[in-house]
Amino acid sequence: MYKKAVVSIAAVASILSAEVHPRIAIMTGARYDNLRMCVATPADVKGGPMADAAFMVKISGDKLDGGFKIPLFRPIMFGLAFQMVQFEPEAFLRFPLGTDSSWTIMPGTGVSVHFGPDYHSDTKNRGESFWAAGPIASVSILKKVGKRESEIGLRPFVTGLFGENDRKGIVAGCSFEYLIQF
Repeated sequence: MYKKAVVSIAAVASILSAEVHPRIAIMTGARYDNLRMCVATPADVKGGPMADAAFMVKISGDKLDGGFKIPLFRPIMFGLAFQMVQFEPEAFLRFPLGTDSSWTIMPGTGVSVHFGPDYHSDTKNRGESFWAAGPIASVSILKKVGKRESEIGLRPFVTGLFGENDRKGIVAGCSFEYLIQF
């Protein structure tokens, strides 16, 4: 018990004395989604392409690296163009792979919040909109590129969604990510 408390205190102290690095994350990929409407596919298609840009903060401590990601593109575009909500913020930890630290694995967790119609809809024939939310789990595998600590990689993810009127669904996919550090 004492050892766990010391480790936890060391982790918190590491974060408090950490360096903060703002980033932009650009991602594109595809996903299976058996609940939500995809604005890029016809009605009754479960899933489709995805893209987003997010504000990201990488926090580098002495013993622990992590951070958070706040999506920008999809929440704004879905709200203005389609009167829908899709907001999926995440927090993550970072672990270097190998001795040269050019590769990183980044497990993340967050929440998905949705308001809009189901996959039986399309942009011209919309069904009834509903609220749904659920947990996100992801793992990014990243490689450093360039001199600015930018990274590229893949991010598989899965989300369970639970909505009004007993609606349930799963979202599973993978995106290619480019993280630009400033």
